[in-house]
Amino acid sequence: MNTENHKANSKNNVIVTKSNSEIAKRLKYLCEIIDGGADKLSEITGISRRTLGNYLSGRNEPKTSASVSICAATGANIVWFTTGEGPVLLKEIKEEKNGYEINLKTNSNQSQKDSQEQLFQENLSDFGTKMHDYKDAAVETGYEPPILIREAIKTVMFTQGLTKPGAIILINALKEQENMNKKSN
Repeated sequence: MNTENHKANSKNNVIVTKSNSEIAKRLKYLCEIIDGGADKLSEITGISRRTLGNYLSGRNEPKTSASVSICAATGANIVWFTTGEGPVLLKEIKEEKNGYEINLKTNSNQSQKDSQEQLFQENLSDFGTKMHDYKDAAVETGYEPPILIREAIKTVMFTQGLTKPGAIILINALKEQENMNKKSN
């Protein structure tokens, strides 16, 4: 894949970025604020260490599902992760919406890293809970949506507060729609 600007297509499901090396730099930054670095991120997201290494080197670019998993696990803003624009962390967006002014550049590097490490630990705990809730919802409905839909549901659970009962309703609706599609074919 070309490391310069490219367009996403429906077959490879890649998010458009300016270059692989730019997204690699942002991924390296996220790994720096995680206790355990890339190994821990690989463990949390389920992305193999080798694949994560290819993303970190800029050799490959994360597909949408990998980008969503990385951002959900770290609390990173998907827009920042894919384009470099906007606040780095979702917490910053929430605080900006609540009228708090965030300017991490004025913080010392160590205090910034400490606060982001603390945020990561909080997000990790919440992420684990939400993933468990998603798995319970999928088991309860007896349906596992396609991977992109599944990752989107997990992301909405984590970032927007979709509850387990809400996920069950959504998964049941998807299951019903798939059954209707099968009957019409």
